[in-house]
Amino acid sequence: MKKLNALFWVCACLLVLACEEFVDSGADFPENTVNDPLGQSVPGQTPDRDEQIEGDAPPLESSGENSVDNNTTRDAEGGQNDSDILDLSETDSEQHADSSVFVVVLGDLPPAALNSFLSYLENAGERVRVFRSLEEEREFSLEHVDGVHRARIVFRDATEHETLLHSEGFRIARELNDDGVVNILVEGKPKDDPRPYHNIGLGFGAFRLLEKLGYRFFHPLEAIRMEHAIDWTAVDAIETSPRWPYRHVSIHTKHPLEFTDMLQGLDQRSRNNEAGWRELLPEWETYLGWLLANGANQVGWSLQRTGEHDFDYSEERFGRLAEIVEIAHSFGIRVSCGLPLVQKQQRAWRLIDDENAPLDTQLEQLRTRTRLAMSAGFDLAGVSLGTSEFTATDPGPTIDWLNALYDIIEEEFGAELSSTAHITAEQELENVEGVEGAEGINFNFITRFSNENIRTSAHTVQHYALDDPAPTYGNDSFQHMRDFMREEAGKRRVHFGPEAAYWVSFDVDVPLFLPVYAERRFHDIRLIVEDEDAGLIGEGEHAGTQITGQSLFTTGWEWGYWFNEVISSRAAWAPSQDKPEREDFRDLVTYLFEPFPEGATVADWIIDLADAQHELLIHGQVGGSDNWDVVEKNAQAYLQGTETWDAISELAESIPGIPLKATQPTRLSPFELLEPRARYDVYPNRVRPLLIESENRFVQAHTNLENVLASLTHSAEVGAGWIGVLEEFRDAIEITALRAEQVRLLYEYRSDPLFQLNENLLGRAQAVLDRGLDVSARREANYRVDAERIAAWRENPTAYPFTYLWSARSLFYWWRDEGLFTHMDPNPCYMNVIDPIDIALGEESWMTAADVAALVFERIPGLGEITDCMSVDESIEPDFRAIVRDVQ
Repeated sequence: MKKLNALFWVCACLLVLACEEFVDSGADFPENTVNDPLGQSVPGQTPDRDEQIEGDAPPLESSGENSVDNNTTRDAEGGQNDSDILDLSETDSEQHADSSVFVVVLGDLPPAALNSFLSYLENAGERVRVFRSLEEEREFSLEHVDGVHRARIVFRDATEHETLLHSEGFRIARELNDDGVVNILVEGKPKDDPRPYHNIGLGFGAFRLLEKLGYRFFHPLEAIRMEHAIDWTAVDAIETSPRWPYRHVSIHTKHPLEFTDMLQGLDQRSRNNEAGWRELLPEWETYLGWLLANGANQVGWSLQRTGEHDFDYSEERFGRLAEIVEIAHSFGIRVSCGLPLVQKQQRAWRLIDDENAPLDTQLEQLRTRTRLAMSAGFDLAGVSLGTSEFTATDPGPTIDWLNALYDIIEEEFGAELSSTAHITAEQELENVEGVEGAEGINFNFITRFSNENIRTSAHTVQHYALDDPAPTYGNDSFQHMRDFMREEAGKRRVHFGPEAAYWVSFDVDVPLFLPVYAERRFHDIRLIVEDEDAGLIGEGEHAGTQITGQSLFTTGWEWGYWFNEVISSRAAWAPSQDKPEREDFRDLVTYLFEPFPEGATVADWIIDLADAQHELLIHGQVGGSDNWDVVEKNAQAYLQGTETWDAISELAESIPGIPLKATQPTRLSPFELLEPRARYDVYPNRVRPLLIESENRFVQAHTNLENVLASLTHSAEVGAGWIGVLEEFRDAIEITALRAEQVRLLYEYRSDPLFQLNENLLGRAQAVLDRGLDVSARREANYRVDAERIAAWRENPTAYPFTYLWSARSLFYWWRDEGLFTHMDPNPCYMNVIDPIDIALGEESWMTAADVAALVFERIPGLGEITDCMSVDESIEPDFRAIVRDVQ
């Protein structure tokens, strides 16, 4: 027995020495290095790239047995305690003598990221023990010679002489010992930043390692993996660094989303209830881990007025926001805050109440409110210009506000300032005083005359790429934003600011499943990289520079919209032109789904669907037809919804002096079908084939995915998490196909050349709507948060009397179309469900939305009564079946 014990001691010592040598040597990459689509996996080196311009929790309310619960504990300050992370190593040693995984933390891995990493390992069935030094591990191994472990993970800060990693980069190396123990080294670089908040490179590396162990971080509140035990020998090597230093996600809290209440300091029912607010914080932690998994290093949102003035500007509120910010910092993630200057649109929390007050008064209020907001610890403030997206302010004072805001944010808080350049066309400045060179410039680009250290974000909307036809917001395309980035980069830091969803009557709230967003965001990034590599970014002495990154605007995650965010975020990590774009995109989508049965098939399915949507929804192409004028001849215009302010803004465009622009592509309306040209030419020759082709291709896509699901449900190895993903895709494409069928039937009902109404077509359209309600109810039962939180008609901090999926629950846009085609009511405010003053231009504006409506009704006779536009009883949810079909 003594000889046997001595043998255990010798083996343990040799094992520790071998592992220590692995760490000290830097662990050369093994030969089984593979290409990882989030970055370039190259044996022994980082991607060939110039130095960069500049220098983290498991899910709740899981919907499957593969999902992970969150048991994170917090200290009184809201941050992570180191003692929480070390709990495993401070418990009874005998209990963990047989730990299967040793985790040695030698570097500055963000504490919350480590806590999440450990929780995910444990939920995968691993027993884990954490050490803070090699000596601590050695002592434990020598004391517990009968302990066994299958894997050992070492986290270590990377240094210049040990690796070629750039800012925020990481590498993972793996070595298999003779005794079968897998040694894994994770090295990472912190962000090259005055306040890096731990080594975020290690945070990225930790979550990438989880992916190599089978996890996938799809929906921000639900991680999934296959149910089999982890295969540590399957971990392959990677070394990667981000191309751009700024990879930001902006949660669009002007919309009533999953996190809108919490990020305003409210509980999930929009009440000032601290206990209820705190109950939401674990979800925030889960989301922050999801950001790390998908390569983002910054998150932000806009402040809203909640309806309680005392709370809006209270230390209590900003104390809560400070806790939210501190939690993000514990993941290594920076946080931004949207601070509109004078914007009155959609209940924005603004810095200046009166844009016409004396400048001194304005600047004093700006300083006071900026200090209050920045007391929460934000790292960056983002401002929106004008009193709305459509209405400019005097350029001279606007520049003064921007410069004053920069001074206080930079000098007092050491933070940064960014200004958003909106996409709205035809805002060229005239008779400009005090701003040399501003004459004729689009107001959205006025930041170019401000302090050069103020960043700017070139914001585009909806799914349109920079080189697509884009008949929205008064534009034909978004090429001018591409030009703006080319001209401005180098003079100041420039970000690209696209969207992963638009919401307002356009996509997820219809609902439509539009993976074309993901494909178009990938394409946009490739265009920008192409410009950079060709030396087209920057002018004069700045020629050949790069933009500084992406700021992705997001609006909700259900109905598969998490897919658009995952692809868009990952695409911004290390984009290049090393492969053809199509191959590169396919690699990324395939990588996401590859751990799961039929993953490659599903990747092909979703890529084909995105391609079809690009042809039909954006270009209006049928069967490879030529790209004709897409106005009124693209499928997006017909499948999307319409509501009061879509109709009002479309009418207002034709009236001189009104600033509104139609904020989505316009369609051939049912009233235009009464006109001979539309009835005998445009509809039958251009629109009808488009509607038929859209329906056919989406129905076929639904059938194809149903076949995949049917084949998988007979396998015991699939796992509930993957089945849940496929069922979400199935429901999403089914309701999209049903929407295409409903719209086609309604147009057929009204388009008979002899003006005869086929009631059978109307009945079929009504039956399709009823089927859509069934699909919506089925999907709602699987939302990751309480449906009453995100799909109810209820008060919230935004200008809308409902939350973002209420119209998907009720199918409001479907009902409105059925009502329009049957009742033919010309009033643009037919079935109005929004408050015009809050939504469009904001209250107290020089021209309120109510003024616009009045002017439209005055100039265009025959529209009916304007009273329908003026107010909504927000206390009563409408009964559409009674309104449209007269069924009580």
